[in-house]
Amino acid sequence: MTDIYKNKKVYLFLFIIFILALPVILFTSNFGIGFYPSISQWSELGSFFGGVYTPILSILTLSVIFMQAALMLKQTKIQNKQLNLQNHQNEIQLDLIERAEIAKLSKNIDYYTELVNQSLNFTIQTDNPSQSITLGNALEDAINIYTADKTKFQDNQIMYKQCLSKLWLNWALVVGNIRYIETETRFEEYAEKCMQIECLKVMSKLGLQLCKDLDLLLIATDHSLSNYPSLFLDYDKP
Repeated sequence: MTDIYKNKKVYLFLFIIFILALPVILFTSNFGIGFYPSISQWSELGSFFGGVYTPILSILTLSVIFMQAALMLKQTKIQNKQLNLQNHQNEIQLDLIERAEIAKLSKNIDYYTELVNQSLNFTIQTDNPSQSITLGNALEDAINIYTADKTKFQDNQIMYKQCLSKLWLNWALVVGNIRYIETETRFEEYAEKCMQIECLKVMSKLGLQLCKDLDLLLIATDHSLSNYPSLFLDYDKP
């Protein structure tokens, strides 16, 4: 392929030389070569060659410009294809990175959801030394108090937060990782779909009511995540 391209260049160069030499060859074959004695003859010679070579050079110049334009257009197309290919590769790379990050977040969500589930059966001491209750029961009592009398709950907020610290922290990490999916994806619909999938996984593990109670716990204790729309409190509402 390279040899053919080189041959074309040689043939083109020889053709241009032939076109430029042809008027001289024709002139000298008819009128000979020599020095003319009068200025008028030199003027006629100049007019002849000027009239002949001007259109030839103009055509050659236009041909060169056209070839340069065609070459630039071809190079532009090649560059555009390379740019599109690079953009496509970048998109694939970003997509792989996003999917890897979401997979990592999904594992975190599963891990902390399991910790929440295990914490429900963790026992804590009450004011009565001989009596203990599980964190699941303590959560239910705290939510009942918050629902019935928010002022009473607020007065003892620190106590409830400390008492339910295992549940509170692990659930905050569950919700935080689900929310973090929004920042790891470029497309809103894709992020929403991934978050819905993770929410369904959590609900299948803990149950919707428990997820609602844990969301309400974050709101009741003024956790920073309570500033975001709740993931589970309005889940079954149209």
